[in-house]
Amino acid sequence: MNKKNNSEITIITAYFDIGRGDYNNQYTRGNNKYIEYFKFWARIQNNLIVYTQKEFEKEIYQIREKFGLKDKTKVITIDNIYNILPEIYRKMTAIEEDKIYFKNYRYIKECPENKANYCYIMFLKTWCMMDAVKKGYTKSKYLAWLDFGFNHGGKYFKDEKDFDFLWDYEFENKIYISGFNKNNNKPIFQIVQSGEVFIQGTPFVVPITHIDEFYNLMLDSTNSLLDVGFMDDDQTVMLMAYRKNKEIFKYVESNEWFLLIKKYGGNHIKTISTESKKQNIFEKIIYKYRVYKRNYKYLKGIKKIFLKDYLD
Repeated sequence: MNKKNNSEITIITAYFDIGRGDYNNQYTRGNNKYIEYFKFWARIQNNLIVYTQKEFEKEIYQIREKFGLKDKTKVITIDNIYNILPEIYRKMTAIEEDKIYFKNYRYIKECPENKANYCYIMFLKTWCMMDAVKKGYTKSKYLAWLDFGFNHGGKYFKDEKDFDFLWDYEFENKIYISGFNKNNNKPIFQIVQSGEVFIQGTPFVVPITHIDEFYNLMLDSTNSLLDVGFMDDDQTVMLMAYRKNKEIFKYVESNEWFLLIKKYGGNHIKTISTESKKQNIFEKIIYKYRVYKRNYKYLKGIKKIFLKDYLD
């Protein structure tokens, strides 16, 4: 087997309309915006499998055809994603509807991670990868997940032409994930509360030999959260999966978003300019300030509740 076959990567992604266009806050992203995000990286020459709903199938094929890649594209349409794992979604919905405990426990009251359909769709990333292998949609050695909105249309990688390449790399037989702090042992319940990110949800690479074990780790971790009345997106769940069995993972520490694709096979991809990096550092400082501010407001609220309940 030649090097190309040894290091072939099939990219998996998905897009389903869960109503983010109606959020009316900083997390609002409509269908048109996601399609534009996808166009930025859709020229990548790898075999691509897209899970989506019927209404987006034609446009996805048209975008790939524009780059001469329709024959390397497979679109899988699903009528009702909530029928895939209905019990998981039922439990998440019950948590979302809890107006007393869960939402009040979160520092950020309006984040997507407070919504059942968002947490559910984030979990389905690993389900899509497993499904692609089980149904024989891919024969490659490696699978890579890229979010449909990967790179947010040029937020970190600026030149869309840089994605006109075949992503090809001989990975170790490990699940490659990236994050910001490998050695941080902060308890999961505090991460759920604060909304901090320790593992990036895209991209990540899974050898097909590990797909079953990876999916089961993610499923077990999701159920562990649900059993104690919590839910969160794939970033927290993946951190839990990593902590459960570190031996099968390759953790790549990064101080930037999305750089796993550049580090392993995409060295030519240009990142943001020096000036933009300075702005990014400023944004990180502002983010830390907001975290501390949320913590203060939350603790102040708890103090008021305590005083009312016990000192009235």
